[in-house]
Amino acid sequence: MFLLPSRLLSALPWSVYLFVTLAAARALTGPTPHNDLAVATNPSGLSATLPPPGFTLGPAEIGTVPVYIRTVFALVNDALGSLAAEPFESRISRPQIYESPNARLALSGPRDRGGFDVKYMVWGLTLVIRRMVDINSFRNYRYNVKLNGNSVGHVWIMYKTPGEALQPLDFGAVIQGPNPNPFAVRVSTIRGPALSFVDAMMAIISGLTDIAPHEMSSPVGGDLHRRRITSTWPPFRARFGLADVVPPSVTAPVWFKYQVVLQALKALAREVLISITIPQLRIDILYNRSLWGAGVLMLIVPSQTKVDENITVA
Repeated sequence: MFLLPSRLLSALPWSVYLFVTLAAARALTGPTPHNDLAVATNPSGLSATLPPPGFTLGPAEIGTVPVYIRTVFALVNDALGSLAAEPFESRISRPQIYESPNARLALSGPRDRGGFDVKYMVWGLTLVIRRMVDINSFRNYRYNVKLNGNSVGHVWIMYKTPGEALQPLDFGAVIQGPNPNPFAVRVSTIRGPALSFVDAMMAIISGLTDIAPHEMSSPVGGDLHRRRITSTWPPFRARFGLADVVPPSVTAPVWFKYQVVLQALKALAREVLISITIPQLRIDILYNRSLWGAGVLMLIVPSQTKVDENITVA
């Protein structure tokens, strides 16, 4: 097997990186009219996992103590990452709690001590974080998640100690977990305008919500040698994309599975959560130091309605 050594790519500008990566594939496979790393904006955002009609948030019990915005996003991201790894149609038998040193996120069924359906909490968490962003209010809340007017669960965001809820935390300790596959993930920066924190995290949350209905051990859909996954959540101005870049002529096992996408999203979330200024990011999926997958977390230009699938090198 011949794949482009990752050490040769690490110092390249992003546009040249794309060109070199695809040139290596084309040298083995012949010309192709498409860019394997093009990330097309998904105009419907969470189309793969839109909740059914009648799925809403009931009135919230709103507290008075602010919770650090990065703590809220870290906890929601951690919860969605855990739920995405569970079968989407399954039920968890008891409440789940995700904690930081100064705040906690709790998920429960309609009775506070009961269990809940995974899909309801995936949908509920995305609606909760969107509601908090829309009203620009990050504080202790208790949301009632409803389907056709009936409660199907609760989402609690709670502070632990009064006066400490505004403190940041070690986000590297929050976004973690065992590596379910033999691939290494490398995140690096792309030169260009910075992302806003909220835009970047909403693209990651969109990605987690989009992959949640799928079995993590199943391959990402698409043509055998043209698999890619993209997520964005309008009107937020960031998008996530990840693609299989193993050349078609190379015999390789089916590796581009949803668990790899989950691993990539967790790595991107950790980078965003620990960064003061949020750069645009590229992510490499490596196996034995060879590049098997590549992706981006990048800015959506307001006037850009789609991504040109032809290679252009600046």
